[in-house]
Amino acid sequence: MKETLSIEVRGKSGKTYGFCFKGDPAYIDEWRADGLDVVQICNTIPRWAAELGLARPWFAAQDVWKILRFW
Repeated sequence: MKETLSIEVRGKSGKTYGFCFKGDPAYIDEWRADGLDVVQICNTIPRWAAELGLARPWFAAQDVWKILRFW
């Protein structure tokens, strides 16, 4: 199953750029062996929810949703 992943790319000038994409986490070790900085994003939250202090309930709801998607 595809998950949300993030890759960080460093340009020639030293600046770094991050990109999110949907990919298969089974290939993370292979991508890292090729020199890519890849991490799996477990949860995301909109700014307004974080500012209201709703991070924990938001993440819990996302985790429950991920479990329910398997059935």
